[in-house]
Amino acid sequence: GKALSERELEILTLLADGLVKKQIAKQLEISYSTVDFHVRNIYEKLDVTNAPAAVNKAHRLRIFKIDDSNT
Repeated sequence: GKALSERELEILTLLADGLVKKQIAKQLEISYSTVDFHVRNIYEKLDVTNAPAAVNKAHRLRIFKIDDSNT
């Protein structure tokens, strides 16, 4: 899989927090279609079909920065 961009990582983190695309668009102040585009790229890069799977895979791959500090 290809590495996620900063924006994709940002969106994936919000998905992990349980936000839906509409809420993510509002929070990041970008359009819904832009969020949808990024989410599709995230799914494609992680080879998943939905948000929970993407989040699970991201944790397994230790994509989230929080996973680096197990102190």
